[in-house]
Amino acid sequence: MDGALVGEMSVRDFTTIRRVIAGLGGGGVWINAGSAVIMPEVFLKAFRWPATRERREDFTTVDLDMIRHYRPHENVLKRPVLSGGASSAITGHHEILLPLLAQALVLGLEEGNDPRPRGADDDPGGRRRPPGTRRGPPPPRGMPRASWRRSPPPRRAVKAVVAGDLMLDETWFGDVSRVAPEAPVPLLALSSMSRRAGGAGNVVENLAALGARTVALGAVGPEEEGEWLRRHLGSLPGGEGRVVVDPLRTTPVKRRMVADGRQLLRVDQELPAVLSAAAEEELVAAGLAALASAEVLLLSDYSKGTLTPRVVAAPRGGAPPRQRFPRSSTRRAGLFRYRGATCITPNRKELETVTGRAPATSGRWRGSPRA
Repeated sequence: MDGALVGEMSVRDFTTIRRVIAGLGGGGVWINAGSAVIMPEVFLKAFRWPATRERREDFTTVDLDMIRHYRPHENVLKRPVLSGGASSAITGHHEILLPLLAQALVLGLEEGNDPRPRGADDDPGGRRRPPGTRRGPPPPRGMPRASWRRSPPPRRAVKAVVAGDLMLDETWFGDVSRVAPEAPVPLLALSSMSRRAGGAGNVVENLAALGARTVALGAVGPEEEGEWLRRHLGSLPGGEGRVVVDPLRTTPVKRRMVADGRQLLRVDQELPAVLSAAAEEELVAAGLAALASAEVLLLSDYSKGTLTPRVVAAPRGGAPPRQRFPRSSTRRAGLFRYRGATCITPNRKELETVTGRAPATSGRWRGSPRA
């Protein structure tokens, strides 16, 4: 490894981040997305630099990741706001959260919310701009500034129905200081545990965090994990839980063991089972009732048995004709049963299975297209 090159890159990162922090000013937000080691360290050093270390009460830091790591927690969420400000940890999938966050920011700009700090109404000469002449963010290329200034009427929160496989994600945190005597494996001394919704439940959490009204449709088992998941999804801001308890099922649980910011092991607890006839009937009825006032339907299929053919087909026969079904995220190879969806988001393996072709890294398809 070229040490000089590594040092040059670190200095460049530090200089860039320091310049960005200085430009954020009051009301600034720093989002750490996924970086668990280097960037949190560089950010803290840049934040404490004499020219940028002034603490502002309205400075906000955010850590966005799948699990809690030590360095982002200390260097992004905790230390920068000791003397004022706020911090927030957001747990979820980057491929879902980041596009939704970008869309929320664009909608905020379209509605006339000026993200600049207070005092930005002053023109370069120091004179205060008259009311109603706020400069605001620049318009998109080709759009007159007068049109960009006009704000659309306030938008009401979108109501989204999310139907699919509900799971529980647990993370067990602890310390490892020795090896177990009975086998050469790390011995985790458990110190804390966190829970969050997984699968379709994670989609519900993300939408609720962005201000949407959500309806969670799914099935869980009768055990404590299923009861926690049912209560949690029903208590989200703007959330409505229509979760069916099926005594013939078990709630899928994924447990991750973490020490010093590193995942040591994952244990999956699940017994594949289809919905009982009674649970399927209850879920279909709840779905049709929820869709009567919804704008969006998302189907999240992890092959756990919730989205039976009848559950998938019911919205097309029972929903009002005006509705569209915009998005379907599926883990199954049988994508064609979702025919009619506005958008389907399989992963790479599923796409190769259903099309018989492998996508190239350049984004183009290998082989000739099929008719």
